[in-house]
Amino acid sequence: MFAASGAMGNLVVVLFTIGIVAASFSSADSALTAITTSLCVDILGTYLDGNVCQRMLDGAEDYIRRHGVPKKRKLNLWRKYTSIKTFGRIKKG
Repeated sequence: MFAASGAMGNLVVVLFTIGIVAASFSSADSALTAITTSLCVDILGTYLDGNVCQRMLDGAEDYIRRHGVPKKRKLNLWRKYTSIKTFGRIKKG
């Protein structure tokens, strides 16, 4: 309670609080990374054999064979923003 009572000054209390929050986020980030890796590798069975690209291409070809190529693709707001930022607006006509 010594630090929280204000005897050390408000700046020290704020810096101490920021340090505690930063340490908590760092620990939570490490735990989240470990859980995600465990989930992908152990539970979902993500392949680590070097053939991931080939499986993705096979899956895309299979989808196109069954459903055809979509005429228009719906992009979310972020994809629209980055596409316009990278390539500019496409002129219709």
